[in-house]
Amino acid sequence: MGRPRAPDYDAKRAMIRDTAAKLFAEHGFDGSSIADLALRCGMTKPALYHYFPSKEALLYEILDVHIGTLRRMVLEADLEARDWEPNRRLEHVVHHLLTAYRDADDKHKVQLNELERLPEPQRRMIKSMERDVVDVVAGILVLVNPRLDARSGLLKPVVMSLFGILNWHYTWFRENGAISRSAFAKFATRLFLDGAKALP
Repeated sequence: MGRPRAPDYDAKRAMIRDTAAKLFAEHGFDGSSIADLALRCGMTKPALYHYFPSKEALLYEILDVHIGTLRRMVLEADLEARDWEPNRRLEHVVHHLLTAYRDADDKHKVQLNELERLPEPQRRMIKSMERDVVDVVAGILVLVNPRLDARSGLLKPVVMSLFGILNWHYTWFRENGAISRSAFAKFATRLFLDGAKALP
């Protein structure tokens, strides 16, 4: 029989994920060691291995939990707004996406920079969740401008341009800055939609 889990097992696991995300964001996956992580967590290496068998397993769980949360929030937001007019529906989804990014800058940076460090099967699963998020936004943009269907060749460049605006906001956005997260969601959506509607 295996050793029973401690009552704080899940909380400890989440703490290790958060600490590792910060470490990987600061020093990169290759530039971070299990010894560095154990020191930051106030644990021994053997104790840390009790929670995660490898650095790759830890990276996968960071991304699986982070992207899984983004995916769930975007799908739920889109379901709530399914009967709304497309502009308002997109703004609603963008707002929820930006809300999911709150307090997740380290994990988001790891997503952008370290995904390729995962083994192919795990990378494929993470990318599948990312595609689900992209597909929701793409579907709304086709409603905004039906000429942006897959045959036009423009849908992917347009969708990825919007994600370019959203995915890199962490480099400059500050919660106590001149614009709130909600206001930025409106601003980014409006700025983007005005251009998307005008595309031939």
